[in-house]
Amino acid sequence: MPFNCLALINGGSDYKDNIASCANTYVRCGDFYSTETGNMVGPTKQGVQDLVGNPPTDTWTGTIGQYQTPNGLSDTSRNIVVAPVWDTCGTAGFCPTGNFPSGSATVQVIGFAAIFLEGLRGNDVIARLISISSCATSGGGGGGAGGGGATNTGGTVLSVPLRLVRTQ
Repeated sequence: MPFNCLALINGGSDYKDNIASCANTYVRCGDFYSTETGNMVGPTKQGVQDLVGNPPTDTWTGTIGQYQTPNGLSDTSRNIVVAPVWDTCGTAGFCPTGNFPSGSATVQVIGFAAIFLEGLRGNDVIARLISISSCATSGGGGGGAGGGGATNTGGTVLSVPLRLVRTQ
């Protein structure tokens, strides 16, 4: 199955290594990146297994901030990764059909997601969304539930769309 990712890589080996060792390339809010297409099933599996272990050494407890590790419960885990969220609706032809264009596309990073990678089930990566944050800067003063919302420097409300590709 084809897979699209940010083109911070040059081929499957770099892709696998970036998953396994967490890429040291800075991905910045608002910047545009090209995607790289191709069948990355093998490198994805290898990279995830290298990162979390095979079988995984840390497990999801069902509580964010409480992960079972070989040393007991911990508030951190090697299974937690940060992934950029990009604006797929800003990609011509994607919305509303949900079909990513064939070939390379250019996408804009609009936020980041913290994800707990549980491991693999067949060719599928099993993961839990921990949190998601927008690249927006904090809006006006106020506090509490009625406080200012997140806005970008232009003052417009910015939401972070999250599209689930596949559910269990």
